[in-house]
Amino acid sequence: MGLAFFSKRRTLQLKPSVAPVGEAESAASRQQGALSSPSSQEQQQQQGQAERWQGPGKGSLSARWAAGSARSPSEGSDDLASVSGYCDIDSSECSGEGGAAGAAARRDCSHRFGIDYLRHPVAAYCQLPTPLRQLTSLPTPLRTIMVAARPTIEPSGGLRHYRDAMPRHVRRWSPFLAVVDEPGLPAGEIAGEGGKYHWVEIPIPPAYRLDLSGVASYEQYVSQVMGKNQRRNHRLRRQRWAQAGVLTLSYEPLVPGDKATVKQLWGLYRQNGERNGQLVVGKRDFWRIHLRTEGLHIMAVRDTSRQGALVCFATGVKCGDTLVSTWCGTDYSHPLARDCSCYVMTQYEFVRQAIADPEVRWLDLGALHRTIKAGSLCAEPHALSTYLRCKGRRLAQLLGLLAGRWFTLQRLEAAGVIRDV
Repeated sequence: MGLAFFSKRRTLQLKPSVAPVGEAESAASRQQGALSSPSSQEQQQQQGQAERWQGPGKGSLSARWAAGSARSPSEGSDDLASVSGYCDIDSSECSGEGGAAGAAARRDCSHRFGIDYLRHPVAAYCQLPTPLRQLTSLPTPLRTIMVAARPTIEPSGGLRHYRDAMPRHVRRWSPFLAVVDEPGLPAGEIAGEGGKYHWVEIPIPPAYRLDLSGVASYEQYVSQVMGKNQRRNHRLRRQRWAQAGVLTLSYEPLVPGDKATVKQLWGLYRQNGERNGQLVVGKRDFWRIHLRTEGLHIMAVRDTSRQGALVCFATGVKCGDTLVSTWCGTDYSHPLARDCSCYVMTQYEFVRQAIADPEVRWLDLGALHRTIKAGSLCAEPHALSTYLRCKGRRLAQLLGLLAGRWFTLQRLEAAGVIRDV
């Protein structure tokens, strides 16, 4: 029993490398020809686990996700039933079986750190009492929480598919795990885990998204979607931009491994976080996301009078039929950063890019800053909740009491922890 348990543990901790397909098939045929003794059954079970969790071998989950990501973005898009653009289909389809709908699910749930799931600091989003605040400030796993969500706090896989959006080892070893989805859902039933876990629902600020279906051009967006005040502000901002005469705006891909560019982005992102009171991700996670994630683009504002110095940026990534505006930063020491509304101009350009892409319906702008997102861009708020996963009923009850006392939107806004202005 002890040796068998030890061998299974070793199987789950194998490095992500597999034998060639031919060797794997020959090994499988030798095992099928062997006698069905208890030891051979254990070997077959261990091999099945290794094939399932190693990658990118043929038949593994990672290979299936990769195959789904390599397909045309338009393939299977009609099978996405969810309004927000993330998959809402059978869990069997999301695990690699099920044709076009399964391909769409694998494309949207692909284990991308910083895009499908992220590590958030606990103390940054709640007004904790002093003992708990001191506990979460220590360099321990208790200071962070793993969240299955987009960087904008929109759902990535939701309760139904969070296991496909977050790797198994992350789910297994995270002291705190949260899933973002629509409010008021029966989490235990949707997650489909047979009562293994208990869930605590916590309301969070709404996220803002812009529906661009039926909008054929940016001019139509300005004339028909924007109201009178929005059009006036849009015109004034463009006039100030033109009068400055030295700012350029470009949408360019971020090449994975470009450390020089990521260093500039981190400097502006840190300025933006310190000015607004918190950094959502630390330096290590920020570099990891922007050095390794494929498909990231930069909406960059540069000053031609200062040798193309970066004034403001916002990164974006396409997830299914949604263009997600993710991280942003601004050089507030630059005199034109605020005078020319550089951040708002980057979001205007995101609208233009989303309209130009026929496969994009939604522009995901994230939570907070409703003055810009709703007042300037005409985005609509979308109510969301975070569901904390707990293994014990008593722990779930305790977290429910703590959340009801220290994690209410009214209390957080009054304390200045969040600023939805």
